[in-house]
Amino acid sequence: MESTSVIEFLKARFPNAKVIFADQLTASSTDAASAIRTQIEKIAKSIVFASDNMTAVVVISGAKRVSRSKLRSHQKDHSLKIASPEVVLQRTGYVVGGVSPLLLPEGVEVLVDSSLLDFEAVWISAGSPYAVVELSKSQLMELFVGRFGQFDEAVDAEQCCSVDYQAPEKVHNQF
Repeated sequence: MESTSVIEFLKARFPNAKVIFADQLTASSTDAASAIRTQIEKIAKSIVFASDNMTAVVVISGAKRVSRSKLRSHQKDHSLKIASPEVVLQRTGYVVGGVSPLLLPEGVEVLVDSSLLDFEAVWISAGSPYAVVELSKSQLMELFVGRFGQFDEAVDAEQCCSVDYQAPEKVHNQF
């Protein structure tokens, strides 16, 4: 899947959608926050989970972790685990670091952590490790109606993923 498809989809639906093509990677929450100079909490990262029978993309704040127990319970699939880069590409069409929660193949379920509604706007991947798009709370709600739930395992933002705006080459956190 190419970022142009995601951007075209969003621009058709929301003509004023703000898209940023960064000069540096936006592949992790830390990278994205640094590249666009925003708080890591406002980065809506997409984490892909897979089992033999299911693929789920959980969209959650960059300052939070997905609770695997909540996800497994919600999906009634206790074998769900974080997908390998190969499985991510095979099942979503996106590379790790550029997974957009939009335009996914049929059968891939998108779940959105309701804590993202605490913000007036968040940034999601535009389908490339170098592109992000801003979605307002109302746009997020419109795109993902019926897919919200509590999937977070709250952690201290400084403990898991502090942002010090270093160049991406120096950032080694993986989210």
